[in-house]
Amino acid sequence: WSPLDLVPAAREAWAVLGDHTLYDELRQTATATYYEDLTALTDAISAAEPVPDVVALPIHGHLHDTPDHDATDGPESDSETTGHGSPVDAAHAVLEHTLVTLQTFLADDRLAGTRLLVLTHHAVAVTGNDPIDLATAPVWGLVRSAQTEHPGRIHLIDHDHHPDSVTALASAAATAHHHDEPHTALRSGTPHTPRLTPQTHQQNQPRAWNPDGTVLITGGLSGIGALLAHHLATTHHIRHLHLVGRRGHHTPGADTLIHDLTTAGAHVTITATDITDPNAVHQLITSIPHDHPLTAVIHAAATTHDTPLQTLTPDHLHPVLAPKIDGAHHLHHHTTHHNLAAFILFSSISGLLGGAAQANYAAANTFHDALAHHRHTTGLPATSLAWGLWAHTSTLTTNLSQIDRKRLARLGLHPLATAHALALFDAVVFGPAGGPPVLVPARLNTATETPPPLLRRLISPRRPAVRATRGAQAAGQDTSLAARLAGLAPDQRNHALLDLVRTEVATVLTHPNPTAIPTDRPLIELGLDS
Repeated sequence: WSPLDLVPAAREAWAVLGDHTLYDELRQTATATYYEDLTALTDAISAAEPVPDVVALPIHGHLHDTPDHDATDGPESDSETTGHGSPVDAAHAVLEHTLVTLQTFLADDRLAGTRLLVLTHHAVAVTGNDPIDLATAPVWGLVRSAQTEHPGRIHLIDHDHHPDSVTALASAAATAHHHDEPHTALRSGTPHTPRLTPQTHQQNQPRAWNPDGTVLITGGLSGIGALLAHHLATTHHIRHLHLVGRRGHHTPGADTLIHDLTTAGAHVTITATDITDPNAVHQLITSIPHDHPLTAVIHAAATTHDTPLQTLTPDHLHPVLAPKIDGAHHLHHHTTHHNLAAFILFSSISGLLGGAAQANYAAANTFHDALAHHRHTTGLPATSLAWGLWAHTSTLTTNLSQIDRKRLARLGLHPLATAHALALFDAVVFGPAGGPPVLVPARLNTATETPPPLLRRLISPRRPAVRATRGAQAAGQDTSLAARLAGLAPDQRNHALLDLVRTEVATVLTHPNPTAIPTDRPLIELGLDS
């Protein structure tokens, strides 16, 4: 997180939603009006009140009230894990509220010139010792995806409630807008912006796990989880693997996997467990025999349901959140008193970059990153691996089209070959201890023209190709669209515009045939981010 120099606050009208304290503080430095919620604001606009320049949406969650070291290995009962005050339940509720508010804001054409400022409190960690709110951390993944689909409309600012931060909020919002920084964190009045930086590993003596211990892998019966199980058995000689999946032995390919792992010398236990059920996770953990104690947890279970933000419903949101948010937290809670060598969370770079049409999946992965940081602050082992795209086709990537893959390449990402990905896994998990809680194993495309802000320190933007129209412009010809249309008959203009749009879309998507671009599908479904 690098500090930014503040620019003066713009003379803008603010609307503050649902937070009287923020409103009272903000109006000391900005012109602000209070509204109970976004509906109250839009009703006021309908009644001829002026449209604000900035809408401030504070997101409220909670920091932990119940320390993890007070947790027990029994079924879920304390407020930190289930029921009122649970970060799991709170995360679901906060994300659904934020989703609905974003959709309402983006759908109202009267707010097209208004910026939405989403304000969180300790949803991200700027330093290694920062507290982090697990309930609101996933909002960053959700909003980052919204920013990808609607660039320039939404800003994210996390703050620390420091008096100087309150005073600097209006200037921080102007600074983020001025520097094109979609997400910043205010600490003691100074805005900070996130950048990925290279992480090097020393070639020291590799770490080893208890040879008699059990390694638990959720999602371990298919896709990348199955690849990992095979890798651990054949390369690292792990002899006790407990693989978890919803369908257990009925998972396609499970019998072949068991045969291969057994041939490699591993003893394999397969359990059909719903990891979103806290009692089922409790039973799973207690079923592991004491003579082969739990040594490592690898949480690779996940599901996706890709759809643009405007068509994302709660029915699409919560089922994608549950395996990662609920499952990860239940595993965290029920293994607190186990002497683990590793607690590995399979996350995704989509939570950091904001995947188009993946707001639900991005939010779920951001929770993994936050949980890994939280465990570090309490002295527990944890690493969240925010993977880039794997070349290996899994249930999560089987629906990716060539257009989707080209879109990811434009963001700066190339697929990771399986051997390369597993080597990166080994470097982190079995390499020297003491690394950061969140790492991004990814293969970067250094030739991209417009790297996302998060990658600007790693990728130098490549200058875009000079268009052929430059020659006509130099010759003094009027090449504007208006001039071109003026020279056409009225009945030819719609056809010319359609050709123009198709050609531009085909150019961006590197599609060979502009006339094959369908005219009845939203551009975001075709692979355009904005």
